[in-house]
Amino acid sequence: MEKPLYRLELEEILKAFGGKHIISFAEVQQYTGKGKYWCTKHLKIPHTGCTATQLANALASLGGNKNGFNT
Repeated sequence: MEKPLYRLELEEILKAFGGKHIISFAEVQQYTGKGKYWCTKHLKIPHTGCTATQLANALASLGGNKNGFNT
């Protein structure tokens, strides 16, 4: 089932990365403003990077102020 904020997150991610669909772990950290520990623990993003779809799904799954991130 698609999370309520998924499409909005995906749109923002694609806009931020100029339509790029493969995002490095460093770019995930920069985009979220969080460190590698937080990104690994809360987003479950591999250190090899992810797709825009994976990142959007991870961020949409956080919801609200949960885990110290505003979506």
